[in-house]
Amino acid sequence: LAILLPWLVVGWWIYGNRRQRRICGIVCVLAVIPVAYSLDRGLWLGLGIFVVFLAGRFAARGKMLMLGAIAGTLIVVTVVVLFTPLQTLITDRLNHGASNNGRTNKSLIAWDDGVASPLIGWGDTRRQLGSGESITVGRSATCATCGGTSIGGNGQLQLLLISSGIVGAGLYISFLAYGFWRYRRDPTPYGTAGMLVLLSGFWFMFVYNAVGPPLTFTLLSYALLWRNEPVWREASRRRLSSESEPELVGT
Repeated sequence: LAILLPWLVVGWWIYGNRRQRRICGIVCVLAVIPVAYSLDRGLWLGLGIFVVFLAGRFAARGKMLMLGAIAGTLIVVTVVVLFTPLQTLITDRLNHGASNNGRTNKSLIAWDDGVASPLIGWGDTRRQLGSGESITVGRSATCATCGGTSIGGNGQLQLLLISSGIVGAGLYISFLAYGFWRYRRDPTPYGTAGMLVLLSGFWFMFVYNAVGPPLTFTLLSYALLWRNEPVWREASRRRLSSESEPELVGT
């Protein structure tokens, strides 16, 4: 949702027709329901980072209208949360993070494993005996090693530390950082959406694995930024060239 929603807004709201804008608006409103009831704190914080980034980007470019739109949306969301059962739902979720200790411990183990093999990692996460979906996951007389949990399954960074080591994890982060820096001046809606996706990679790598569709969509966003670069750079050159041309004075 966090990766694809910006592209929906670009494709169907900014560049879409009237019907597409209507559908996009409905989808964005309805998206609040799964975002809230998923109880997904990682997604909540990720969307909060999106809002802060957009506010800073629009303020730096002097787009006060867009900044006002973000402020208005935040006000509406705040009112809805404060005066509906969502307030209790969100507060209870934030105050009862039952998985915090387990995720922290597994992340520390992943770091230790990355340090133990920093150059090439271990190739894969530790093979788990038993399944968390079964009531018989615990240790037994016939399986003393059962009951464990997979290490590296609670975040892309943790997975990379185990599968590729510290060097591999560093290259992955550097790849995202390079793209974020290279395309930071892209003023187009494509640039903003792509930057949001790359930005999300820095936060979501701590709480989600990006194997499969998330990584695919992230790389497609990277490719769209690369494909859009000649367009906005050429437009910038033309604008600068027109501004530097001497003004002709008639006799």
